Amino acid sequence: MGFNYTVGIGFIGNLAIFSNIKIQNQINQNSTELHIFWIFALLGLVASICALAFAKLSTIHKSDNNGGTYLYARTAFGRFIGLMVAFIQYVMLPFIIAHQIWGLLKTFLITDLSRIKLSLW
Repeated sequence: MGFNYTVGIGFIGNLAIFSNIKIQNQINQNSTELHIFWIFALLGLVASICALAFAKLSTIHKSDNNGGTYLYARTAFGRFIGLMVAFIQYVMLPFIIAHQIWGLLKTFLITDLSRIKLSLW
């Protein structure tokens, strides 16, 4: 759950922001076009390293509890750190992700829609 949120919103969401800067006319039009490919390559490298780390942890830590970030942190650092990881992963992270999505929508979608007068009746 945490890995998917982090890679999906944290990296790809920021990429959406950077690719939309050209539309906002804040920087030169040619400055982000080819750099997007390097950003995707860097994000793929980061995601691959994280996936390899989880694969290594799952082979080292054999248990009937099916692994996961909470179990790896609890085994390595103790129960308190495991509890903190579980709290961040299952309670705080969905709120952070919802706030990031709301910020993206507010910045790039609602500002464009606010110029259009919508009547509901």
